[in-house]
Amino acid sequence: MERTLNKLRITVDSELVYRVLRACSAAGTESLRFFNWARTHHPTYHPTTLELEELVKTLARTKKYESMWKLLQSMQTHHGLTLSQETLCFVIEEYGNHGLVDQAVELFNRAPKTFNCLQTVEVYNALLFSLCQANLFHAAYALVRRMIRKGLVPDKRTYSILVNAWCSNGK
Repeated sequence: MERTLNKLRITVDSELVYRVLRACSAAGTESLRFFNWARTHHPTYHPTTLELEELVKTLARTKKYESMWKLLQSMQTHHGLTLSQETLCFVIEEYGNHGLVDQAVELFNRAPKTFNCLQTVEVYNALLFSLCQANLFHAAYALVRRMIRKGLVPDKRTYSILVNAWCSNGK
């Protein structure tokens, strides 16, 4: 792939990289290869948070967590880029979709320190979704109680997650 891209002599900028990453959102390895090619072969291209987050979502969706974490660490160290709350929530929910609840809980707990993201209602809802995906209803109730104790008010999505989980489990 890299050899073919080099032969094309295309102008690489943030918009092109973002569009390619969105178009290849189901192909984690290929997306990462393209992103790395753009970074290494085009010194004028500097990744932005937009491309980073799109690639992180693709890697999470395709279960390439090790590559995702290496990329995040590299981007934080060398470019000072970090994740938005929206992308953090997406990754937590993807962990839940793939049955990796322990990793979802760990990411939730590390979010304030690692990504400077507050544990807002949206972040709590992402973890709640992950817990419900794994049918961990007691943990889900404990999380809602913790959320209330912290002074956060559950919203419509909080209750929607709980009701949908109950219904899908015949309760």
